[in-house]
Amino acid sequence: MKNSSSQFRSDIGPFAIVPEWLLDLEISHGAVRLYALLARYTNNDQAAWPSRATLAKRLRTSKDTVDRYVKELTCVQALVVEHRRETTKDGNFINRSNLYTLLVTPPGVAASVRPPSRVGAATG
Repeated sequence: MKNSSSQFRSDIGPFAIVPEWLLDLEISHGAVRLYALLARYTNNDQAAWPSRATLAKRLRTSKDTVDRYVKELTCVQALVVEHRRETTKDGNFINRSNLYTLLVTPPGVAASVRPPSRVGAATG
Protein backbone atom coordinates (compact mmCIF):
# COMPACT_ATOMS: atom_id res chain seq x y z
CA MET A 1 0.00 0.00 0.00
CA LYS A 2 1.33 3.43 -0.92
CA ASN A 3 0.66 6.49 1.24
CA SER A 4 1.45 10.16 0.61
CA SER A 5 0.43 13.34 2.34
CA SER A 6 -1.64 14.53 -0.62
CA GLN A 7 -3.64 11.39 -1.43
CA PHE A 8 -4.37 7.88 -0.28
CA ARG A 9 -3.78 4.98 -2.61
CA SER A 10 -4.42 1.33 -2.07
CA ASP A 11 -3.60 -1.80 -3.99
CA ILE A 12 -6.85 -1.28 -5.92
CA GLY A 13 -5.85 2.23 -7.01
CA PRO A 14 -7.03 5.72 -6.10
CA PHE A 15 -10.59 6.04 -4.84
CA ALA A 16 -13.06 8.51 -3.36
CA ILE A 17 -15.51 8.09 -0.51
CA VAL A 18 -19.12 9.25 -0.92
CA PRO A 19 -21.13 9.72 2.29
CA GLU A 20 -24.11 7.39 2.54
CA TRP A 21 -26.50 10.26 3.34
CA LEU A 22 -25.70 11.70 -0.09
CA LEU A 23 -26.68 8.43 -1.77
CA ASP A 24 -30.11 8.61 -0.12
CA LEU A 25 -30.92 12.07 -1.53
CA GLU A 26 -33.14 12.60 -4.53
CA ILE A 27 -30.38 13.83 -6.82
CA SER A 28 -29.17 12.58 -10.17
CA HIS A 29 -26.54 9.91 -10.59
CA GLY A 30 -24.43 12.54 -12.32
CA ALA A 31 -24.47 14.77 -9.24
CA VAL A 32 -23.31 11.85 -7.08
CA ARG A 33 -20.59 11.09 -9.60
CA LEU A 34 -19.49 14.75 -9.59
CA TYR A 35 -19.27 14.65 -5.78
CA ALA A 36 -17.03 11.56 -6.01
CA LEU A 37 -14.87 13.20 -8.67
CA LEU A 38 -14.46 16.37 -6.62
CA ALA A 39 -13.52 14.21 -3.64
CA ARG A 40 -10.56 12.94 -5.67
CA TYR A 41 -9.27 16.52 -6.00
CA THR A 42 -9.79 17.68 -2.40
CA ASN A 43 -7.15 18.63 0.09
CA ASN A 44 -7.39 18.05 3.86
CA ASP A 45 -9.91 20.91 4.15
CA GLN A 46 -12.27 19.17 1.69
CA ALA A 47 -11.52 21.96 -0.85
CA ALA A 48 -10.80 21.49 -4.54
CA TRP A 49 -10.42 23.80 -7.52
CA PRO A 50 -10.44 21.84 -10.78
CA SER A 51 -11.67 23.74 -13.81
CA ARG A 52 -15.16 23.15 -15.18
CA ALA A 53 -13.49 21.91 -18.38
CA THR A 54 -11.53 19.30 -16.42
CA LEU A 55 -14.66 18.16 -14.61
CA ALA A 56 -16.62 17.97 -17.87
CA LYS A 57 -13.86 15.95 -19.54
CA ARG A 58 -13.58 13.49 -16.63
CA LEU A 59 -17.39 13.09 -16.49
CA ARG A 60 -17.61 12.88 -20.30
CA THR A 61 -20.22 15.61 -20.43
CA SER A 62 -20.55 19.33 -21.13
CA LYS A 63 -19.67 22.24 -18.84
CA ASP A 64 -23.38 23.14 -18.77
CA THR A 65 -24.18 19.67 -17.43
CA VAL A 66 -21.44 20.05 -14.81
CA ASP A 67 -23.10 23.32 -13.79
CA ARG A 68 -26.44 21.51 -13.38
CA TYR A 69 -24.81 18.85 -11.19
CA VAL A 70 -23.11 21.58 -9.13
CA LYS A 71 -26.47 23.28 -8.64
CA GLU A 72 -28.02 19.99 -7.45
CA LEU A 73 -25.24 19.49 -4.91
CA THR A 74 -25.41 23.06 -3.63
CA CYS A 75 -29.21 22.87 -3.30
CA VAL A 76 -28.94 19.80 -1.03
CA GLN A 77 -26.08 21.43 0.91
CA ALA A 78 -23.48 18.86 -0.09
CA LEU A 79 -21.25 21.42 -1.80
CA VAL A 80 -20.25 25.06 -1.37
CA VAL A 81 -18.95 26.93 -4.41
CA GLU A 82 -16.88 30.09 -4.36
CA HIS A 83 -16.64 31.80 -7.74
CA ARG A 84 -13.17 33.29 -7.89
CA ARG A 85 -11.99 36.25 -9.96
CA GLU A 86 -8.62 37.87 -10.30
CA THR A 87 -7.67 41.41 -11.24
CA THR A 88 -5.08 41.72 -13.97
CA LYS A 89 -2.33 44.35 -14.02
CA ASP A 90 -4.43 46.52 -16.34
CA GLY A 91 -7.43 46.42 -13.98
CA ASN A 92 -9.54 43.88 -15.87
CA PHE A 93 -11.12 40.88 -14.21
CA ILE A 94 -10.53 37.29 -15.26
CA ASN A 95 -12.39 34.26 -13.99
CA ARG A 96 -10.40 31.70 -12.05
CA SER A 97 -11.44 28.11 -11.38
CA ASN A 98 -14.16 27.79 -8.78
CA LEU A 99 -13.27 26.74 -5.25
CA TYR A 100 -15.41 23.73 -4.32
CA THR A 101 -15.81 22.67 -0.69
CA LEU A 102 -17.40 19.27 -0.08
CA LEU A 103 -19.60 18.91 2.96
CA VAL A 104 -19.19 15.50 4.56
CA THR A 105 -21.99 15.62 7.13
CA PRO A 106 -25.69 15.93 6.29
CA PRO A 107 -27.27 19.39 6.53
CA GLY A 108 -28.37 20.26 10.05
CA VAL A 109 -26.10 17.71 11.70
CA ALA A 110 -23.07 18.96 13.55
CA ALA A 111 -20.12 16.61 13.35
CA SER A 112 -19.00 15.59 16.82
CA VAL A 113 -15.43 15.34 15.60
CA ARG A 114 -13.66 16.30 12.43
CA PRO A 115 -13.58 13.41 9.95
CA PRO A 116 -10.14 11.81 9.72
CA SER A 117 -7.84 13.01 7.01
CA ARG A 118 -6.69 10.56 4.40
CA VAL A 119 -3.30 10.37 6.11
CA GLY A 120 -4.84 9.92 9.56
CA ALA A 121 -7.17 7.20 8.31
CA ALA A 122 -4.26 5.33 6.80
CA THR A 123 -2.09 5.52 9.90
CA GLY A 124 -4.81 5.06 12.50
